[in-house]
Amino acid sequence: MRLKSLYLSLISLLMVVIAACGSGDDYSVITVSPTTCVITSVELGKIPRVIYTKTAEGKDSIYVVTVTGQYYPMSIDHYSERIFNVDSLPYGCDAAKVTFTTLGSSGTLAINSLSQQDVDTFFVATDSTDFSKPRKVTVYAPNGVAKRTYEMEIRVHQEDGDKFVWHKQAEASDAMAGLELTAAYANEGTLFVYGMENGQPVALTALCSAPAEWTKSAMTVPVTAPTLYGGAFYAISNGALVQSNDGVVWESVATNLSSPLTALVAGSTALYAVAQDGFFISADGVTWTQQEADEPDYLPTEICSAACLPSLTDNSFEDIIVVGSRNGIPVVWKLNVDTKGDYTHKWNYYPETPLNPYPCPALATRQVYAYDGGTLLIGAKQDGSSVVYLSRDNGRTWKNNEIPQLEGVSAPVVTAVDANHFIWIVSQDGQVMKGRFNRLGWVNQDRVFTE
Repeated sequence: MRLKSLYLSLISLLMVVIAACGSGDDYSVITVSPTTCVITSVELGKIPRVIYTKTAEGKDSIYVVTVTGQYYPMSIDHYSERIFNVDSLPYGCDAAKVTFTTLGSSGTLAINSLSQQDVDTFFVATDSTDFSKPRKVTVYAPNGVAKRTYEMEIRVHQEDGDKFVWHKQAEASDAMAGLELTAAYANEGTLFVYGMENGQPVALTALCSAPAEWTKSAMTVPVTAPTLYGGAFYAISNGALVQSNDGVVWESVATNLSSPLTALVAGSTALYAVAQDGFFISADGVTWTQQEADEPDYLPTEICSAACLPSLTDNSFEDIIVVGSRNGIPVVWKLNVDTKGDYTHKWNYYPETPLNPYPCPALATRQVYAYDGGTLLIGAKQDGSSVVYLSRDNGRTWKNNEIPQLEGVSAPVVTAVDANHFIWIVSQDGQVMKGRFNRLGWVNQDRVFTE
């Protein structure tokens, strides 16, 4: 494409000194060389997004919204001559209809034609442009000779980030036959499943990458509530604390605890336990100190489980959430932990009130975990069916509409959450399921370039 005559006519315009508004000697100068050919700034405009949903009657529905492109910054890598958005646009955005609010350059811009090879056309930022695939964008210097070509890519997520999908990994595993499952745990790519077989405790292990291939090992003690602290496994065995280096061979821990344990979880700086007579903390698993509770008459005494979550208010804090029952009524407790050790807090009871439409459900079994910034609760209803809840406010309200319920999975089940944010479900009859929100598996490979 012959644009030289146009560029030469623009030289006098581009080689200017622009004075900023001001008084006296206050001014700024921008000088453009006749050979300068760079793209200086890129900012996306409004992008249409198609959303698929269902009506209240369950019928499929489609509607279009507008996404503000400025929320997805574009990076300019002058070294490799690439322009891209590090954070992909949401699923459903139409990359064939892209506009720009800012497209700064030192010269005139052209974009390669989609229909004619080696042909350029003028690039107008405000025009709707097809970026359904990467395009070559060339900036021509004011002298009409020098030029630089960038590959510009508008990234759009190819899956709905908020969609949660369960995937079946194995079914009717012979290794589970005859087992009474008691607990599960995931650590460094390995699944641990604990249970009782003919009255004897056993451990089953499998790689997360091969969840149908189980190795069975005999144990000397049964375990529940396994957790990892200080490089070692801790668990509860018949109300007492036990420790293991490999998650299979367990030994008793001599502690100063006098009451049976019902829940156990590791925080960043300590172990936390729930016993029949209160809440306890330990830095080494041996010496335990009872912690203060604001409503001791509502201490959990049965069906207890605990989780450690990041604080919703301060990066130097974390929250310990305990969900249990007392006299058959669900109770929820929370402890604010200052990981720097500057402050000490007592345990707080979350009472059920008429103002809360989503209280903690009454369940026959409970297992809680930190998940996606919230508290995951998996348990069994009175009819034996499994149910999944997620609390986004660290234990005050519980909803079962974010994560799909388990269909076709026989209760009872044991569960675990691994480092890749997969929730694992292992059922009594040997079914193995895993699932996560799609966005929790996304990884950004590129960094933001500022030069």
